Amino acid sequence: MSQIFGTIDVGTNTAHLLLFSATLSGGIVPLRTETRYVRLGQGVDASGEVHPDALERLRVALSDFGAIAAGAGVERLVTVGTSASRDSADPESLVNFVREHTGIDYEIISGEDEALLTSIGAVSCLDLPNDIRTVVVDIGGGSTELTYTHRSDGVMTLDALSSLNVGSVRLTERCFGQLPPTASQVAEAESTVRTALEAASKPVDGEWMMVGAAGTIRALALIVEEAAPGSRPNGQPSNLSRSLVGEWRRNLLTRTFDETLALNPAVLAGRADVIAAGVLVLDVVFDYLGADQCIVSPWGLRHGLAIKVARQLAGLA
Repeated sequence: MSQIFGTIDVGTNTAHLLLFSATLSGGIVPLRTETRYVRLGQGVDASGEVHPDALERLRVALSDFGAIAAGAGVERLVTVGTSASRDSADPESLVNFVREHTGIDYEIISGEDEALLTSIGAVSCLDLPNDIRTVVVDIGGGSTELTYTHRSDGVMTLDALSSLNVGSVRLTERCFGQLPPTASQVAEAESTVRTALEAASKPVDGEWMMVGAAGTIRALALIVEEAAPGSRPNGQPSNLSRSLVGEWRRNLLTRTFDETLALNPAVLAGRADVIAAGVLVLDVVFDYLGADQCIVSPWGLRHGLAIKVARQLAGLA
């Protein structure tokens, strides 16, 4: 029986577990995924403090993940925290809380590391041409990452990356007083995103294939397809067009919470109150990049983290 390993990524809205086996060449074979909505970023943008309710949700989720990993005989479990964890006024206290209450070692990674690992994960499962330039867009709850890479002769090279403090939860809490938001609130949100993008790193020239990763983009793709979570096997991407994203932005920004949830309760549980802001970010990013299509990858940060582990095991990193 092959060894089993695990990765966990804890974002602003969700926590994900991936169980996988590693290949001798440094690749991975996903075996099981689990998702829990922890909303760790509840109020963090305004206060810098992780809410006690969010800490309890995190404790429950990670304890559950730890039990699943132990039951599967996982040899090594790597856990990272991203935007909400970085924004915490006392990140050391958060790390200690996780260790004391779940026994899990919790590493808070930088926005740059998050961007690079997400990019590695997102493109690794796609059948792309050898000489290809990609920009991976990861719209999370607290931040948005744009990572530009090109691949030649099987080697991925980083060209530019940015981690921006705009995400679906952060933007909703900062700009939307209610659902649906007012026109002035929408305008404020869009201005916030555009201002953040103006400061982003971007290669001077070249055409870049847009690849989408993370919850907001995958959730929208499932809503469009009227599909259920997990309905796409590993390695099967979908596509979103710029015009379709614009239509869904306008649609979602006119809906109440209940009307949004009714679109696809399975996909939008834990996300119905923030998906409109996330799709607004995606629409503005489309405009910023001048892209017409986005390939929606089924892989993301936890897969990139798993590939890092697999490459270490294979002696390649």
